[in-house]
Amino acid sequence: MPSSWVLLAKGIVRTIIETLHVYTEALERQRRQQNTRESASKFRQLGNTWSIILDHFFTSENNYARWVCTFELSRDHCPMSKLLA
Repeated sequence: MPSSWVLLAKGIVRTIIETLHVYTEALERQRRQQNTRESASKFRQLGNTWSIILDHFFTSENNYARWVCTFELSRDHCPMSKLLA
């Protein structure tokens, strides 16, 4: 029969291992939540950027919306190629 000191040491080691396991799970969960928030933020920023670009093109005085019709032309003849260059 193991002595009480051995049982106590095993209990302490088991508690430390379980605590580390719970801690690493919590860190992993926090990292996943942070990644989700960052991805959502980047997606919103990208959406806002496109919203600004499209708003500018479709409401500006030069009527950039007609570029959509000419986009099938070659880059040399497409007015949008000046922006893409």
